[in-house]
Amino acid sequence: MTTNEGPKPKRRKLLTDAEIRRAKPQAKPCTISDGNNLRVRIMPSGQRYWQVRYMFGGVEKSFQIGVYEEGAPGPKRFGILAAREARNEIMALVEAGYDPMVVKERQETAGELQAAQAKAEDAGEFSVNTLARRWINRQQWVPGHKERVHRLFEREVYPQIGSMHVATITRDAILRLVLRPIEERGTLRTMHDLRGMLSTFYDTLEIEGYVPDGFANPATEKLAKVLLAAPKVQHQPAIIDIDQLQDFLAKCDALPGQPVTKAANRFIHLTAVRTGTLRAAEWPQFQGLHGPEPVWLIPGVQMKSRQPFVLPLASQTAELLLELQKVTGGGHLVFPSVRNSTKPISENDILFLIYRAGGKGVHSGHGARAAFSSIMNKRHTRERHVIDLCLAHSPFEEVEAAYMRDGLIDRRREIMQEYADLLTAGLVLPADLLDGPRH
Repeated sequence: MTTNEGPKPKRRKLLTDAEIRRAKPQAKPCTISDGNNLRVRIMPSGQRYWQVRYMFGGVEKSFQIGVYEEGAPGPKRFGILAAREARNEIMALVEAGYDPMVVKERQETAGELQAAQAKAEDAGEFSVNTLARRWINRQQWVPGHKERVHRLFEREVYPQIGSMHVATITRDAILRLVLRPIEERGTLRTMHDLRGMLSTFYDTLEIEGYVPDGFANPATEKLAKVLLAAPKVQHQPAIIDIDQLQDFLAKCDALPGQPVTKAANRFIHLTAVRTGTLRAAEWPQFQGLHGPEPVWLIPGVQMKSRQPFVLPLASQTAELLLELQKVTGGGHLVFPSVRNSTKPISENDILFLIYRAGGKGVHSGHGARAAFSSIMNKRHTRERHVIDLCLAHSPFEEVEAAYMRDGLIDRRREIMQEYADLLTAGLVLPADLLDGPRH
């Protein structure tokens, strides 16, 4: 019995050394296939390279194994059998969900870092670990922020490159060993903040001579272009209608609570300062509380701009401080913690008071700044620059002369007083606020 199955498909013939040798270079690069994704790419110069074609993420890619060499291969040189074995390993990576190009780059980076570490194993005082700690300790940051930066470097930088000599760190090392792992966890804002800190750190090292002239900053702004973008900053909720804000502050005042917390809540709304600036406030910084021109001389260490700032105070603010001085004036801090008078109130104390008054998702401590800006800009549409100065949005060096020469400090005082008059209309007096129900 016979069957008519038709012709069988021809089996593709694999390449031989003779075929590869006979293949002539063309004016442009050309290829000859060995099958199963492996091919030889022949350059116009006559050089021959092994390549593997593969699909990853819906995109066709080409992975170069190395130079073709007949017979016994050398470093990065492959005969036919060695190339086929390499092809099998590459395709196994693809099937397992890994991009061979990325794997290769990471292996090369690890090898470079191992070589650099061996070369600089006695880095000592020139290690990233030592110099970064020294750099952080010298910064005039508020204590809480400085501690957070220390923890960030301890967690994300030192375990990866901390023992390395600062001059051996490459851009690729920063990207793949420090930043990419953070990116993969999805903490994108932390990643970008850390890149900026590392860039500033290396700028300082160059100025101080710890790296050679012409050394390329490994954390340059260019790295940000190959990283996922950080999400846009979500602004803190804020009540920006003066009548609604008055009603809300009255609710906060009526709640049982610690006098210092309730005073801090009113103070932050009267001054529109940041919570960190308020928490660090000390009694010697306030001058003229009994006179017509009270001021708060805020040191640069308490300011986001790191520059000192003079804040004129409304009469209601001075009155609040004088009443609070009867409670906390025996210590250095204006707003000390109830549990430990040598430490400031928690950054969450004001926020929790706002939450208890029904303000969660509606208002916040930082929202006091947005409220001041919105309300006063509506009332003084042509004086945005003055209102920005009240919020310390301009660098102190640029405006200090203007404060004294043009009388802007007097105008700022008028703005702060007008706002305090609006805000406190109908609110209890400071003495009654501090003597109110306790939590």
